[in-house]
Amino acid sequence: LTRARAARVLGDADRWQEMSRSLPNGRAADPDEIAYTVAFLASGRASYTSGTVVTVDGGLSSTFAIA
Repeated sequence: LTRARAARVLGDADRWQEMSRSLPNGRAADPDEIAYTVAFLASGRASYTSGTVVTVDGGLSSTFAIA
């Protein structure tokens, strides 16, 4: 998907990493970063957590709220 978007927007699928530079952290999430949050919420350490939306987007939604 990212390669296809890079081909469409930048004219070269091999430039796919450039598509992430505009993200707040300058890169896409590592799958482990998402998995750690899921593992925490599924664990006993989150036993007192309820009715919460956890946004794991590297700050992307915060940049839209500020803009």
